[in-house]
This record gives sequence, structure tokens and C-alpha cells, in this order.
Amino acid sequence: MKKIYVFQCNGNDKIYGYSLEDTGKSIPLKFCGNGWKFLQEMDISRESEPLVGESAINILNGIELNGYHVAGVETDFAERTQ
Repeated sequence: MKKIYVFQCNGNDKIYGYSLEDTGKSIPLKFCGNGWKFLQEMDISRESEPLVGESAINILNGIELNGYHVAGVETDFAERTQ
């Protein structure tokens, strides 16, 4: 199990960010220009049920690779607009 922190984009309730940091500062603002609001702290493993339509495996892979994971946004578009 790994403790993660779940955030929601201010102004867009379909975009979620996941981080190992309770501040969420590792989640780039390019995915949510209005900033992130804290939703909850939780323990997950690769076998956990999906969270807001995103698999626990994808969340953990993103966190391990980038230090954060964002769900609900077209990441290719976000990468092109930075």
C-alpha cells in the first residue's frame, strides 16, 4: 500500500491530480490553471479499485514516473500548450 493525496482541479470537476505530497505542489498547473484543491488522503495498491474512472495501476505508474498523475485531461494537448 502507498499513501497518496487526491486533488481536484478548481473550476473543472472532471480533472483529478494524484500525488505523494499532501500539498499537491508536484502536480503541474499546466493541467489546471486555477490550481488544485485537496479532496482526500488514501492508501492504494496496484490491486485497488479504480478511482474516479482511473485505474490504481495507472495512478501509481504515473506517480512513480513523474511524481504525480493527472486524470481527466488530454495530456498530449496539455503538453503542447506549455
